[in-house]
Amino acid sequence: MKAQKRILLEVKTPKVYDTEEVYLEWCNNYLTIETMAEHYGLTTQQINTLICNGRQVNHDKYHAKKGTESTRTQILNLINKN
Repeated sequence: MKAQKRILLEVKTPKVYDTEEVYLEWCNNYLTIETMAEHYGLTTQQINTLICNGRQVNHDKYHAKKGTESTRTQILNLINKN
């Protein structure tokens, strides 16, 4: 019975992250991805993925407000034309 309790305590509840908020928190509060990953209880690869996705969301919002296209969107448009 103790082994079952131990396993149940070690199971982590999945969490949904707002990637833009993670990106902005990283920009404003952290110097390294490693420290942020440790604080979030994630691997550096997982936190890096969140940061990259959040950066894209943030930059897309900025360009939408300005009425311009992000570099990513420009590249995708060029690729799709060919």
